Amino acid sequence: MIRLRTLSSSRALRNPIVRVLLALLGLALLSVVLALGVVVGMLMIAFGLLRRVLSQKASTAGNAGNVIDGEYRVVGDGKASLAR
Repeated sequence: MIRLRTLSSSRALRNPIVRVLLALLGLALLSVVLALGVVVGMLMIAFGLLRRVLSQKASTAGNAGNVIDGEYRVVGDGKASLAR
């Protein structure tokens, strides 16, 4: 029969060599995850910048035919008049 005390009790490792090896393994795993996060972040930034550059080139070429030219003149003397 399994006792609940044995499941909930934390047994610390007593062998110092095993402790050091597990600590080094934890640090190595942490550094791998950190490096992977930095690489993914840099790739996301590079993709965003590349997308922005490509969309600006496409939009400037597409807007050349959509320019509206016109003449404007000011109507009135600039004072707001009340309609009665």
